Amino acid sequence: MEGSKGLDFSPDDTLIFGGSFDPPHLGHLAILSAACALYPWKRVLVIPNRSSLDKEPIASAEHRLRLCELAFKNLDTPIAIDSRELLRAPPTYTIDTLLELKAEGIHRPCLILGSDTFKGLSSFKDHEKVIALARFLVFKRGTEVETPTGLSANIRLQFEMMPTPHLAISSTQLREWLATSNGEARKWLSNEVYFYLKNHKLYGMNESL
Repeated sequence: MEGSKGLDFSPDDTLIFGGSFDPPHLGHLAILSAACALYPWKRVLVIPNRSSLDKEPIASAEHRLRLCELAFKNLDTPIAIDSRELLRAPPTYTIDTLLELKAEGIHRPCLILGSDTFKGLSSFKDHEKVIALARFLVFKRGTEVETPTGLSANIRLQFEMMPTPHLAISSTQLREWLATSNGEARKWLSNEVYFYLKNHKLYGMNESL
């Protein structure tokens, strides 16, 4: 594998932040804010996904789409919430989205990935095509950052490490707190997201939180 630690930024570049966002929290907002501050992106897309290979989201696609609209609406950089992966019949993969974007004239967008996901890049469907069609901004999860394993020696991988704050939160932990009325959950949610979750009684929330 040939690595290139830098994005060769172009004013026409697109930034993509994908995930289940189940629910979106202030950690997600901090990551996207840090990525937006790196370069003057032409467009920024937040793409909630339908599901992952190992789990199904708890909240419905409709709820997660609305939650993303609420969670990211106050960023300094204008963004668009892209629903294509929620509307596509399952299974849906990163390569499907990249090929659609290429057909729309968006070439080699930059994907935000956690370091654990980045390390497992070879597990992506058609991962060599994914690497050819995209670049990667990587934020650290945990203490170690490793390059992907299992890639062919002749693959050219273009990536950049993001200077992101360490945020000890995950959507899994957040859902557990919400279900047990743990007040820690409130600290990690914007007001808009919090009241939406409460009004719709998502993740087992009750009136005591």
